Amino acid sequence: MLKDLERNTVLQIALLLVVALLLWGRALVHPDVMPDACGYSPLYSALQHTLAPRLAVVLSLLLSIGGGLLLNLTMVRTAMVPQHSLLPTLFFLALMGSGSATLTPTAIVALFSVIIVDVLMLRGTLLSISANKIGHVSVLIGICTLFYQPAIALLITYLMVAINYRLYGWREWMVMLLGFLAPYLLFWMVFFLNGTLLEHWSAMLDGFTDYRTALGTLAGASGIANIVLVVAFAASFISLWGKLGEKTLVWKKNAASVMLFTVAGVAMLPYGTLLPIDLKPFAVPAALCLPLFLVAERTHTHSYRRQKTWRNRLSDALFVIIFIAILIA
Repeated sequence: MLKDLERNTVLQIALLLVVALLLWGRALVHPDVMPDACGYSPLYSALQHTLAPRLAVVLSLLLSIGGGLLLNLTMVRTAMVPQHSLLPTLFFLALMGSGSATLTPTAIVALFSVIIVDVLMLRGTLLSISANKIGHVSVLIGICTLFYQPAIALLITYLMVAINYRLYGWREWMVMLLGFLAPYLLFWMVFFLNGTLLEHWSAMLDGFTDYRTALGTLAGASGIANIVLVVAFAASFISLWGKLGEKTLVWKKNAASVMLFTVAGVAMLPYGTLLPIDLKPFAVPAALCLPLFLVAERTHTHSYRRQKTWRNRLSDALFVIIFIAILIA
């Protein structure tokens, strides 16, 4: 079933539209209010006070679709997923619509992560990235932290990717630092001219201790669905990480770079409700891990439809379970 789905572009597009309608439909009729952000997040606060609730939901839907398609295109161009597969977009869209279907701080982090992934990917036979790309990535992370201060955890992911790409030189470190500070320097210049620089510095420092950790509860079907999705992603992550050694060096480095965004997601968990787990920060790595985990190896014969192995049937059953969990969570 999954292999047939992966080869049928029309069916995949139809499934994407159904998922988008089911996840965002209720919110379009009864829009959720954009939640508050932890810490010093001036750009998100500006959006929160500017956007009407329904407009925020519409932007969330459009940006999620656009982000999913860009991520899918990046993975296809780097040969991480088959050319006609839209499953990465499907899973990205599904996790972006889980929980709240409006713009949230973690949803914005996920959207920035898509752009960062596109910049970080190795293409051709290159085994590292240029200083220009390092600067672009660090600027994007800096801007992202102005939308959501806990997104500074993306620096942890970048540093791990830098180790993966062997970016040890002092030049790379300076480009990263200056790129990250560039958006802040622009903001600070404006605040200096307004005479409010010290107030913003104080707010930024206070923001690092603005933990809003709450245990929360896992009640009803949505709680069970959240557990199913977390377990499925964890299993797919472990499975793919264990198979990286079987791939080419460029594929291995690219896949590892995508998967390392999980580290930033885990680091941001203490800044929100722990249960149910906010899945949006994990949308990028899940878009790679889940499709490759579920689409099992198939026999390359004309009669494979009649000769499905137990593994094929299991992957099909898991897809149905995960799909149902997506719609409930």
